[in-house]
Amino acid sequence: ETRAALRELDRALRCDPRNRRIRLFRGALYLELGMVSAARRDLAQLVSRDPGDADTWYLYGLALQGTGEPDEARRAFSRAISLQPDFARAHCALGQIREAAGDYLGALREYSAATEADPALSLAHALRGVLLWKQGRSVEAVRALGEAVRLQPDRADAYLARGIAFLSVGRTAEALADFNRALELGPATPSLLVHRARAWKQAGDTELALQDLDRALALDPDNVTARLNRGIIRRAAGRLADSVRDLQRVLELNPSDAEAHYQLALTRMRRNQPTLALDELHRALGIDPRHARAWAAVGELYLQQARFGKALEAFESALDNDARLVSAYEGAARARMRRGEFSLALAALDGALRLTNDTEILFLRAGALYALSDYTNALESIDAVLKRVPERPDALLLRADVLEAQGRLEAARRDRARARALLEKTR
Repeated sequence: ETRAALRELDRALRCDPRNRRIRLFRGALYLELGMVSAARRDLAQLVSRDPGDADTWYLYGLALQGTGEPDEARRAFSRAISLQPDFARAHCALGQIREAAGDYLGALREYSAATEADPALSLAHALRGVLLWKQGRSVEAVRALGEAVRLQPDRADAYLARGIAFLSVGRTAEALADFNRALELGPATPSLLVHRARAWKQAGDTELALQDLDRALALDPDNVTARLNRGIIRRAAGRLADSVRDLQRVLELNPSDAEAHYQLALTRMRRNQPTLALDELHRALGIDPRHARAWAAVGELYLQQARFGKALEAFESALDNDARLVSAYEGAARARMRRGEFSLALAALDGALRLTNDTEILFLRAGALYALSDYTNALESIDAVLKRVPERPDALLLRADVLEAQGRLEAARRDRARARALLEKTR
């Protein structure tokens, strides 16, 4: 029917070549059919003849986008907005141009202008929500995407985007519900299946995660994202040889993938292959010297080799590139403690505790405080650990040492006896 309509418009334009309305309809129809070069020709004629029509500039901008002319498209959308400041779809289109160019602040302004101009436009809320998620503003992203879903409950892409945002803030059950709804509304694309697999993994169900990744790879065997995630999840499931095969295939498809080199290194570490792991980490850092987790993994390998100075350098490089990487603070503290630098270790652990209240960090902090003869604070940290994990033998033995240092010998004896009993039970 669309092709038949196009033939009718062609005939009409042969009879009346200067008919603006018919040429506009034909340009819009060309866009709908993906014939962007033909649309560009029609719409370029129209904006040159009548430069005062906002709709024509908007459609011309879409055609320019399709022909790979982003700067010209940006000018066209800006012209449409100057003629009609509340043109919500033009704000959305201009926002997409700015976002693609890395101008997130400018893009967010356009998406916000679109939601103000037309609060019922689901597309504007969806675009704004996805950009907020990219900026790490996950809570705001969930709200914006929720509004997109409310306004247009049959939008599979809005459910997918909101599911991704839910996943990033740890709301796994809601993420799974959104991914399932997206699958009901639209096709099972590799991207959607990969995201649902990540949610299954976060929920602790590696089998369902692997099923989704197998489906994604059946649809697209060379999908790098799906294969990378399958390699990661196979490692988590203990299928280390399969993990290596997947990650090596990713690197065959994309040798400059720093994340794949890093993930292969982690699998090599699990297989007790430190030399091969270190080689992969150096390849990852050669591609991306700012890969903080790769630096932290290098630090872990040097710690295992008792090369504490090199380990410390690696952990500090990790923190230079990501000051919120808890594992790097922990690794730096352990390296400092092995070098006898307990005050500096304590400073690193306090940095980690500003980001997390992790039990292992508290345990290490107790050890550093004990070494510094700060028995009161050491005891406070150990008690916090034992409150969470009452049957932890190493924590009981450390508390016994602290109690003994305080002269509380009977209490120390009880803790040692309890720790021994737990160790015997484990054996």
